[in-house]
Amino acid sequence: MNDLLNALTNARPDESDLDRVWGQQDRAATLQRAQRRASTQGRRRRIVRTTAAATVTALVGVPALGAWQQAAAAGDLRDLSRAAAQDTAPVLGEGDFLHVVSRSSQDNSSLFGDGRTWVDHRECWVRWDGQEWCVETREGKNYRDLMRFHPEGAGTSVNDPSPEFVSSWPTDATELRAFLDERVSGSNSHQEALYVAITDAARTGYLPPQVLAAGLEMLAEVRGVHTEDVTVAGRAAVAFSFRRFFVSLLDEKTTILDKATGQVIAEKSSDPSSTWETRVEQSEIVRQVPEEVLADFETHGEDRVFDGPS
Repeated sequence: MNDLLNALTNARPDESDLDRVWGQQDRAATLQRAQRRASTQGRRRRIVRTTAAATVTALVGVPALGAWQQAAAAGDLRDLSRAAAQDTAPVLGEGDFLHVVSRSSQDNSSLFGDGRTWVDHRECWVRWDGQEWCVETREGKNYRDLMRFHPEGAGTSVNDPSPEFVSSWPTDATELRAFLDERVSGSNSHQEALYVAITDAARTGYLPPQVLAAGLEMLAEVRGVHTEDVTVAGRAAVAFSFRRFFVSLLDEKTTILDKATGQVIAEKSSDPSSTWETRVEQSEIVRQVPEEVLADFETHGEDRVFDGPS
């Protein structure tokens, strides 16, 4: 399936491709001829012709709409880049921990799933080398899940970086693009892989402001990014996603950034089986993981701790 999607994505012309082989005036003239022919036929033939003309309209209009959306997205991303560059919040450094509290909800489809809604609360502490301690609870349940991520450090993967690794990323958009061009992989296209690398890094919350600014500036030149103004808990924000044409109708992931800081404050995803949303409720830099949390991990390891009867 991925091979087919790659072929369709790579084969789809953009506005500049169409202009080289079929200029805007020629496209408009072709559409007008199709519409005139449709108006002179009998009722049944008129329906067929009109349908064909509508198809031509869609084929001609999609690249133009895509170009307009791309320009709007580029403007939004550059605004967010400037906001990120001016953010004065403390920056995570060696010896620090990033403390993040978030709330997630998942609504399962009654047709493709169990129809239930789950609400989880997660509290995490991330160390400079990428080691992470997380405690998660679920509303209506009597347990806490203890989870450790990257016990040996996160390493140097651009899609799963440590704070130490991202601190060395270029702070110039052009240089960052060249840096990532050599390292990204996967996804349905190289453009999408670049998008995934930046959004994966941004959602960690520990990208230095100048690196985040460079990443958002870089995304302004990546085809396929769609943006939309939204409000999250009273905060003006921009939601952006990567549009893979018809596939996005089945599976879409959205990242939401605060307009004032450029920081990720929420995420959403949906597919036929469920919808999921997470919101950052608190993000701060601290000097240590609380002793009681470390004691829980020392006693239970990575396990589920029950706080009462099932």
